[in-house]
Amino acid sequence: LYSIQVSIWNYEKKLTNFKDKLEKYNKIISVKNLEKLNKAIDAYNEQRAEEDELDFDISTFEEEDGEPLSMDADEGKFNINQLKSDIEKDLRIISVLKEQLALLIKKDNKIKVLADKLDENEESKVLIFTYFTDTLKYLQLNLPGLVRNKKNLEFALGTKGEIENFARRFAPVSKKYLIKQDEHEIDHLVATDKLSEGQNLQDCGIIINYDLHWNPVRMIQRNGRINRIGSLFNEIFIYNFRPTEQLENYLKLVRKLEEKINLIRYTIGSDQSILDEEPIPQDFTEDLYSRDEKKRMEAFRKIFDSSEFLAADDLFMDDLREFDRSENYDEVYRNSVKNLPKGKWGRVQMRAEDDEFVHLAHMLDENNEAGYFVAFDKNQTGELITATEGLLHIKATSDQNQRFKDNFIRKPFTESYITNFIKTYQFTEDEHKNRFNRNQEEAIIMLRNKMIEYGYPVETIEKVYNCITYSQNAYYNKQNMKLVRQVARLARNNKHIGDEVIQEFIDLAVQYRPEEKTEKAPLSEIIQIFT
Repeated sequence: LYSIQVSIWNYEKKLTNFKDKLEKYNKIISVKNLEKLNKAIDAYNEQRAEEDELDFDISTFEEEDGEPLSMDADEGKFNINQLKSDIEKDLRIISVLKEQLALLIKKDNKIKVLADKLDENEESKVLIFTYFTDTLKYLQLNLPGLVRNKKNLEFALGTKGEIENFARRFAPVSKKYLIKQDEHEIDHLVATDKLSEGQNLQDCGIIINYDLHWNPVRMIQRNGRINRIGSLFNEIFIYNFRPTEQLENYLKLVRKLEEKINLIRYTIGSDQSILDEEPIPQDFTEDLYSRDEKKRMEAFRKIFDSSEFLAADDLFMDDLREFDRSENYDEVYRNSVKNLPKGKWGRVQMRAEDDEFVHLAHMLDENNEAGYFVAFDKNQTGELITATEGLLHIKATSDQNQRFKDNFIRKPFTESYITNFIKTYQFTEDEHKNRFNRNQEEAIIMLRNKMIEYGYPVETIEKVYNCITYSQNAYYNKQNMKLVRQVARLARNNKHIGDEVIQEFIDLAVQYRPEEKTEKAPLSEIIQIFT
């Protein structure tokens, strides 16, 4: 889609052209020398002109040999007076629209910010990319008058050969080009993606993406014009103009671009930032798919801490599937793992630098169906954490099965205060509101809007929303997130979100009892304690 400012500019141009044609047509229907006018139109049609223009002088048909010719049109057939009245009305409407558009064009803050950025970087070459040629033409018309410095600002319009000449004059050192006597070196260059293909422009240290390209590969190619071996700069700078929040909510351009960038980052890696994200080198992606469990786990941890790309249970489902498929374990061993006795102790395998807890407890809920993770600090204060955070802390790799020293004397005391926590701890919903990434939040909002649209009771809608948002029950959360992803997938594919899906949310919400300030946490017994 065009940027809003350029759309306004283009619309103003179309209105001007339409106004000119209406005025010319108004003159045509007022001509009385119809015979000569018809001859001119016939001659025009024979030319098969490509442009829809009547390029002849209307005044020449007003008289013949010094005498005006009059041939009134049949009002019953042509209704000339009504036609003229309609044209005058359209011209008045166009006049009002052009006045309003002129005000909007003057308020184009985006181009003013671009001009200010060029003035800030007066001593540096700047390469500016646009997506549309019309955007480039709009900047060519309006940007020079806003830039205060006297640097040579040019616009790469023209044939392939002409664009190559722009590139040589913009980066003569990298292109090994000697500026001719009748040429001028370019300081600031505005171009479309035609310039992003195969050009070495390391004389420049700054790129401004005036329009974001929907294809991340194109964004990488743009950056690659200056971010490459042979650069004259220790640091390069890349600025991105993002859509306004309101426009982004409608277009979702940045969100879609971020998703595609993340797909590249976590599959083949990236050696540079595109939209402020951290680059991920290729060796990281090798760790992600490594047979070394420790390397895989560390890679997963980094993804979980820094990205919204993967769903929480994706971190662990592959390991469970591998366990079920593996021929290394007989049925007796599988059953012993699945039926570990409650109350066993274990070791926290992965700690972040800012983790201050000394014990981590996994507890059953009151229905003995699923559980909660609670982290306890040295003051015996417990804090509910998400199931994903808890699992990340306790997941062990095959080389982490070494024996460790156990403090038997302290065990009864620890078990006692954790048991007491179960009996006395109270919490409010605000203390453990679940976190969602942008896609999940949009799916939840869409679900709520659909329930309103379909006429579900307010109480039911609130119960579903609270179950998704506030529950720390691992079973409910897993099922809810599975359904949330289903809603997101249906929306992405423009498919109907029906009552069947909504009923699954309701069935979960009916089982959920929201924790209030006067209600105890629904915990029943300790599954395992980790130290």
